Amino acid sequence: SDEASSATSSSSRSSVTFDEGSNSVHDSNFCEGEYEHLWYNKDDYQHFKSSSSIMARMISSSSFSSYSSSTSSSSDNCFYYHRIIENTYEACSYVPNEQSDENPLSEEEASTLTGLYSVESGIERLGLERRCVKSILKAKHEQRDHLSCLVNTANWDSEICDEDDYWGRDVVADHLRRRCENVTILSRLFARCLAQAQFNASKL
Repeated sequence: SDEASSATSSSSRSSVTFDEGSNSVHDSNFCEGEYEHLWYNKDDYQHFKSSSSIMARMISSSSFSSYSSSTSSSSDNCFYYHRIIENTYEACSYVPNEQSDENPLSEEEASTLTGLYSVESGIERLGLERRCVKSILKAKHEQRDHLSCLVNTANWDSEICDEDDYWGRDVVADHLRRRCENVTILSRLFARCLAQAQFNASKL
């Protein structure tokens, strides 16, 4: 039935295939036993995933506590991390456009953010920013839905253009690009602030 086919298509997952005929063989100077020291295995990946999940839960749960109620330095550090990331995201939201010369963060805020990644546990928190702060995670999902609507609208506009109407299709594509750029300004500024802080921390 139509309902069954719709359910099947909506639940199907995208897949990627590779042209095995394009593979090249390269001789290696390593012995078979040496490979295990050069490549992560399944257990390593599972450990990384578990550690990240534990760290994300610690940081997320700490957002409901306060410094006065924290009973350990670990809780304090997680709460501290959560507040700095949230404040950084909020600061980026006040910048009118990405081309502005205005830095979203003050010198003190930028220094504090850099310090977040310079501590011993900083490396464990890389990439968890959007996952740990629920307000940022919510905004990420909303932005993704908005972008999806823009793309669907653009696809519909392209379909109603004549097959040889290249100018019309270019106009639709340019309009989509500009609208997507407007939607993602905050995310790009936030990513730039995090990257700059992590780079500065690496030089300390």
